[in-house]
Amino acid sequence: MRRLKARADELYHNGAFRAASSQVVLSGWGQVFDTRSVADFGSTTPVKDVDVFISHSWSAGRWEKYLALCYFLNLGLAAKAVAVCAMLSETLMLVFPDMSIHVMFPLLLDLPVAVFFLVFFFGQHFTCGIWGPRFWLDRLCVDQTDETTKAAGIAGLPTIVANSCDLLVLWDKSYYERLWCNFELSIFFKGNGLKNLRVVPLWLTPWLLTTMLLSYVSARLVAVFTESEPSFGVNDPSKLSGVAGSALVFGLKRFCGYAAASQAYLLFCLPPIMVGIVSFQKKLDGHRDMLESMKSFDVRNAKCTVESDRSAIEAQVAELFDGLEDPMITVPIEVEESGEDERQELIDLSLTYAARLAVRSVTGFASHEDCLEEFNKYVQGPMRAAVVEDLGDVTDIPYAVCLLAMFPWTLSFAPVSWAGRPSLHALGYGSDFEYTVVMLIEFLFFMLVYPAAYPYLLRCVRRLDKSLKPGFLRAAAAFGCGLLIFSVVQLENAFAATSLESFTFTRHPAFLCLFVLTVVAAIFQHRVLFGAGWLQKSSN
Repeated sequence: MRRLKARADELYHNGAFRAASSQVVLSGWGQVFDTRSVADFGSTTPVKDVDVFISHSWSAGRWEKYLALCYFLNLGLAAKAVAVCAMLSETLMLVFPDMSIHVMFPLLLDLPVAVFFLVFFFGQHFTCGIWGPRFWLDRLCVDQTDETTKAAGIAGLPTIVANSCDLLVLWDKSYYERLWCNFELSIFFKGNGLKNLRVVPLWLTPWLLTTMLLSYVSARLVAVFTESEPSFGVNDPSKLSGVAGSALVFGLKRFCGYAAASQAYLLFCLPPIMVGIVSFQKKLDGHRDMLESMKSFDVRNAKCTVESDRSAIEAQVAELFDGLEDPMITVPIEVEESGEDERQELIDLSLTYAARLAVRSVTGFASHEDCLEEFNKYVQGPMRAAVVEDLGDVTDIPYAVCLLAMFPWTLSFAPVSWAGRPSLHALGYGSDFEYTVVMLIEFLFFMLVYPAAYPYLLRCVRRLDKSLKPGFLRAAAAFGCGLLIFSVVQLENAFAATSLESFTFTRHPAFLCLFVLTVVAAIFQHRVLFGAGWLQKSSN
């Protein structure tokens, strides 16, 4: 690997080591991934290292890869932008409490959603490329018009991978079937380890954006109903009146009222449920195929578009796994001082392929076939484990992604709650401040609990995938499970709201205990479904 890293200067001076900015890679809506277009090699610049090496299979579609790159590059910026926009909008709501509801929904719902999609697709232009990483993409950074330059760029691929800070894998079903893709992964793992591997499944971004759009449509329908009737749903004083009778009876009646009112919103959740069922089935199939293909991987059976490249790749695989460049056990001895140039010459000395074959034949080092088998074991073992560590199990999905998928629906909470402010005394509240504090706590609980619907749905889809054959029965069962899951999540929120509001109105300690237990149960549920590392990993 030291030899590969040292060759970067040579490739740089020959103009074979190039990099492109994020603006260039994403220009023309990912036109570079369209095999019918002509890549602009002149837009790249000579470099000695790159920030991100993009590894992908050309079997996947252009739009999927474009969306995956937007996800990798702009998702964090878009999430921060929508969070800031939402906080500023809600601050305006507090500063102008008598704002018309017809202004409130566009300000608190439409504007943040528009900001998210704007930054998600065009964030690389907002930063002017200053904070954008330098990418290496095969079709863009290898001159496709000159055969000599093209050959030099392809020959230098191991050096380019070894001198890349991060490896971005745009994963699809065919990825681990491609010989070049597995070779790129192995070079990177050998030189850089596993911590800088980034895997973006191509199913993830379309699911996220589609679910967000449908979640926005659902929230917009709620806005229409609330604008026409502010007492709709959870703001109905006839179902949620103030304290009357004993505290416990009041709490029970309030929970029944909340449960009935919250179930009215279930109808608006139907579109995200249907999209989730279809997308999660694709995730299960793809994830299973990926792990199975790695488990049974054999470099000799991997596909190679240009079959004549196979021998060259296998030769380089053998160089990586023959052990000739691995550190040896040494002991200190007294030697004469030699010049710096001589020491550097010894370091830079490398064996030719023919010499390597000769050394292997007369020593205990692995033969060519043994080296290929070591590569197979590497893919089947450490590489597979690294991918599972980065992507998680079949039923794992990041909390931050689920939260973003539900974010438009979550944004509707504030204007819907504020629409009930004129009826706060009829609902049982003593002041604006009390009403605002309770709504804020309920909003935080809402953000904690509601994203759990998606991992539950994913687990149900997996269970049905194992027990039922594809067809109408399995689709109907999955849809029924989706309705049940979203209904239960609504009831969780209803129970928390009931406990908190009942304690606020009656100061009965039983309601406080119930609310605390509900929060503890929600945190436990979050840990079981998402785990400790998913929030951090998905926000990188």
